[in-house]
Amino acid sequence: MKKLDLGQTINTLANMGVIAGIAFLAVELRQNSQVVRAQSRAQISSEAADHIMRRAENAELAEIQLRANGGEQLTRLEQERLFLMAQSTFRRWENIHYQYRQGLYSEEEFAGNTRAWRGALSNRVNRQYWETRRDQFSPDFAAELDRLILDIEHP
Repeated sequence: MKKLDLGQTINTLANMGVIAGIAFLAVELRQNSQVVRAQSRAQISSEAADHIMRRAENAELAEIQLRANGGEQLTRLEQERLFLMAQSTFRRWENIHYQYRQGLYSEEEFAGNTRAWRGALSNRVNRQYWETRRDQFSPDFAAELDRLILDIEHP
């Protein structure tokens, strides 16, 4: 009878160890998820700041953009420079959209970004870029921007 009691005790302790291991794993996964979210947010913020600084520090590009927004004719080189900047912007937006869909970007942060995108999509150069390059982006992201453009055109 004592062997059976000892066996049951060992089995119970082993089961408790498994349960404790599963609980520990759940805590670790939650912490890892929080770290991934924080890293994702930090990366997106850093990219946004870099993008803004590149534009702020490049007076020539800023001048080209102002001329384009004013409807002035640009050279092919100037147009290409604006499109490359727009491509950088839209790829950053696509990343934000992807991170949001993966649950790594909060609803509030994404809503703030879409408000900014709506303003940027009112810009003539950005709209022109989107109209000519839309097919180069993921379908989900394209649908999101198309929805924003509809909101702009039909408030």
